[in-house]
Amino acid sequence: MHGVDDEDRNVWFTAVYEAHQHEILGYLYGLRLGRSAEDAWQETFLEAWEQAHVISAFGNVRAWLFKVARRRAIDELRRRKRHAEPRWPLPIGVSVSDAKVRHELEFLHRVADYNLTSKELEVLYLQHVYNFSDAEIATVIGKSSDSVRKYREKAHKKIAAAEGLETGAARRRRLAREGAV
Repeated sequence: MHGVDDEDRNVWFTAVYEAHQHEILGYLYGLRLGRSAEDAWQETFLEAWEQAHVISAFGNVRAWLFKVARRRAIDELRRRKRHAEPRWPLPIGVSVSDAKVRHELEFLHRVADYNLTSKELEVLYLQHVYNFSDAEIATVIGKSSDSVRKYREKAHKKIAAAEGLETGAARRRRLAREGAV
């Protein structure tokens, strides 16, 4: 976008904003920012406007926006010096009848009791609610794809243990002990 006129920049920004505004806001609410989610959301899109030339070179606009939104959320949580605030109220105009919001809330309620670390929860959240690939999650959280896979595996093991389910690796070990393999 460097050297591009304001009209082209406006068209580009409008398209990016329209495509990603709702999921970025939902993501920020999902990180339990409460009312601060809307401020972080506005700051994310302000940075997108200001850094249009950087984003266009980055390639994956969606991952870049989530990365910036995540950084804004972390900054806000550090300012508060506490890690959680009630998720409500939802943004104006969004209701629990909205399928995306309902799916997000169901996911957060399902995993709330599994004692997941914040990274494990975030990896599952981005994967299951936003359908991010390991590479996209790695970009958002600033870790390698291998680290993302490890966080996901640890989370799945914790969930399986809490549910009394057997993971693939545990099943293979059990079968080997029993001589079935």
